[in-house]
Amino acid sequence: MVNASALAYWSGSRYSRDAVDRVCKEIDDKRLALRLECKADGTLSIRLSTRAATIGQGHFPTVIRFFQDVVQSWTGKPLIGTAIIWLEDGLHKWHAQYRRRTPILAFGRRRIDNQTFLIPDPAFMQDCGYREEFAQIRDIEREIPWHAKQKTVFWRGAASGHACESENFQNAPRIALGILSDKVGDPSRLDAYISSVPDYAEKHKSERILALGLLKPHTPFLEFVKYRYQVDVDGYSCAWKSLFLKLAMQSVVLKVQGEHMQWYYEELKPWVHYIPVEADLLDFLDILDWLPSHDEQCRQISANANKLVSSITYNKARQEVGQLLADVFSCQDM
Repeated sequence: MVNASALAYWSGSRYSRDAVDRVCKEIDDKRLALRLECKADGTLSIRLSTRAATIGQGHFPTVIRFFQDVVQSWTGKPLIGTAIIWLEDGLHKWHAQYRRRTPILAFGRRRIDNQTFLIPDPAFMQDCGYREEFAQIRDIEREIPWHAKQKTVFWRGAASGHACESENFQNAPRIALGILSDKVGDPSRLDAYISSVPDYAEKHKSERILALGLLKPHTPFLEFVKYRYQVDVDGYSCAWKSLFLKLAMQSVVLKVQGEHMQWYYEELKPWVHYIPVEADLLDFLDILDWLPSHDEQCRQISANANKLVSSITYNKARQEVGQLLADVFSCQDM
């Protein structure tokens, strides 16, 4: 149970409505967040932070609709309580000063964080568990089954992540992967490159990434389906829908180990649902050599992943979040 450690923490620590209000006031003009309150009369009150409302970011329309759906469909004990939902993609060092003062529900967290509760990411909420994209992948794979796929390790993505902005930006996992692909020099084996560079506040940080020569044209996501081997590597946080949909393909995922996790990650088992890769990529070339001679094992890992993500449905997630709210609110002193 991915939220078990956070629930144990808050069951022992407890929290008050006043604590939620104080944190909301402190972050109001600084962070993308909302305050959710389920009242005794069955109504739901949602208040956006000023920053989220002002700049219009944070996926809040999707998140609000999802929680309205969660509360309306809940059939258990009445939900009464309040909590904060973090609307930013990642939780960084400034989050530490809040997470021990009041429960926070977030799309992702660091693995060492045992105070933050995980909820589905907004793409999963909006697309109702990716039902339409699952269907599109299945349609394509009728024409491109496992044996017809290109035996290439493939990745495209943005040069995103705090490590990309550091002085040692070449070691950032996404950039390091592109450098390694360039070093291998055989796109039939490894074709992993940057497809976009975010417009950082400091222009020189974008320019130095571009200077590496790793930028390749954008590839529509559904074209990934034609490759037998996919890569997942974190940016600012998890790759959200990208990993989920790659696990749904008849392809095997090479997952670069990272410090972040989503709500379903505890169900993912290395060598069962994906092939693990060390965070520094030191074992990547060994795995690259291993793949061609272990086709049946790779195919079984892919089948296991397909089965797992097919079981993670929108309705199941909605029910689990309803239970999560009930558990979180049980830690609030009324």
